[in-house]
Amino acid sequence: MLPAHIPDWQNIFARFFNLVLPQTCPICQSFVTGTGLCSNCWHDLCPIADPCCAACGRPLAYAMLDSLCAPCLIKPFPLRHIKAGFCYDAASRQLILPFKHADRIDIAPVMAAMLAPVFRQLAHKAAIVIPVPLHARRYIKRRYNQSAELARWLCQHHGGGIEFAPQYLLRTKATPSMAGLTKNQREQNVRRAFVIDHPTAKACLAGKDILLIDDVMTTGATLTSCAQTLLQAGAASVSALVFARVV
Repeated sequence: MLPAHIPDWQNIFARFFNLVLPQTCPICQSFVTGTGLCSNCWHDLCPIADPCCAACGRPLAYAMLDSLCAPCLIKPFPLRHIKAGFCYDAASRQLILPFKHADRIDIAPVMAAMLAPVFRQLAHKAAIVIPVPLHARRYIKRRYNQSAELARWLCQHHGGGIEFAPQYLLRTKATPSMAGLTKNQREQNVRRAFVIDHPTAKACLAGKDILLIDDVMTTGATLTSCAQTLLQAGAASVSALVFARVV
């Protein structure tokens, strides 16, 4: 006969390791209970909440007709929705830059947990999650794709079985850094930078709703180029979720 109570060894080991190796805030390194940011670093972040543009996720000062910002009314993105968790500012950069450039892939589960509520809203409407890819040259230099690590954690721990498919979308154009470029220059920089180059990709993408994952959105040029490539391959729609966006 089984005992009336079976110990939860996973939780027991977790408590033990938390005592031996206490968790710290990934920004300020102060000790925290569980995983995540300390209260001070949380307070410095600027989450994006309603009212915001229903199309691109830009924060709005007040609710507007159809909840669309002026740029989206003039020139809408080819994406169904773009959502961002936070504003890209001094506080969010303290998470994003180490994660992106300093081998801090340990920050991925923290950022994924912070994005999880928005991800669940978008993921239940999508069939496939695709991270924005890096060019092979940059991947070799960096050794990982931060967008893929973020997407992997979201799918495995918050996605409820949604397909994670980084293999379908490739970046074949080694674009230079886009820091300081205008919106038009960024669009030119990433034009025809992405391709569908997997033997079964077009059959798998046909008629499917796709969710792109990236770390930061500045003008949306990269997301636009990715979405155009996926739509040309037969995807029914493309949405995007980014950790932070420039506002």
